[in-house]
Amino acid sequence: MDFRSYTDLILPKASNIAFCIITVILLWSGLFESTNEVLPVENLLLGNSPLAYLFAHNFDFLSIPAIVLSSIILLLVAFSMVWINEIYSFIAVRTILPAFIFIVISSLALRPHAFSIALIIVLLFALIIFFSFKLYECSQREITIGIFNIGILLGIATLFSHSCIFYTLVLFLLFYQQKTLSFRTFIAYIMGISIPFLYTTLIYVATDNTYYWTNYLTSWFSNAPSVWSELNENTLLYLCIISAINIFSIVKVFFLRSHQSIRNREETMFILYMLIITVLLLCLGITSDALLLPLFFFFSSFLIGQAFSSDFSLSTKIGWGIFLLSSIAFLLFPDYEWNLL
Repeated sequence: MDFRSYTDLILPKASNIAFCIITVILLWSGLFESTNEVLPVENLLLGNSPLAYLFAHNFDFLSIPAIVLSSIILLLVAFSMVWINEIYSFIAVRTILPAFIFIVISSLALRPHAFSIALIIVLLFALIIFFSFKLYECSQREITIGIFNIGILLGIATLFSHSCIFYTLVLFLLFYQQKTLSFRTFIAYIMGISIPFLYTTLIYVATDNTYYWTNYLTSWFSNAPSVWSELNENTLLYLCIISAINIFSIVKVFFLRSHQSIRNREETMFILYMLIITVLLLCLGITSDALLLPLFFFFSSFLIGQAFSSDFSLSTKIGWGIFLLSSIAFLLFPDYEWNLL
């Protein structure tokens, strides 16, 4: 297969979109559910978030409608990745690979399947990336509105997991590179990120549920158990393989930078910085860290998809082989006991 045939194969055409939808249906149908949990369900649901509390008391997370809704959110995130590249040509070729890779990794690593608040956070970050890339094409007035919208989205994400506030560092770095950072846009961002907190405070005060709000705020300064200690060996092994493919992809994307425009280079670095912040938060054990795992899958899928779409060389074929073999093995044996003694 030459590169032209390969690029035709990975196009976001109707047959490939249908294949992604069928993949989600198969993986979320329960056919490959394990008797043991790959990831304890509560890690991806609650935490101390006030919004998660509202969900938990009005929604059955393990019901069939909840699982269907979660799979739909997964598809929305996946197709938003395709949509972002279609509009902004973030990756040099039109490709569905980031979406497909995200679907596979998330569907396998988030078992047992349930309604996942973590996927809502990922969807919010997909919108943040869209509005961040859009700033390159905006007028001064539109830039202020765009940064205000980004602030609101990050504020909502922070209400689900307060670790999300740390992504402000990467956003401000992007604003500085885009030359959109000014006193006016800074105030717009602060106002945007504050609005979700203001409305949530008013709602909890009006309903006399301030305990849950203060409990959430105090949890910012408390230590939570690390998600790593609750994952089984096969899940950790799969995540290590994905991380290794990720490192390979980052190196490959770095060597592609000379063929990118300055804008595409900055967009690539923005995704990379987002990934680095996510890894640091996961490794440092910041509270609600389990909710950040799908964000790790999301940013990784962008970079892996970009690297796998760049050519069809021997290294790409090896990367594909490792990814597919490890994913199939983890799909079939999520809780296999390794008896090495």
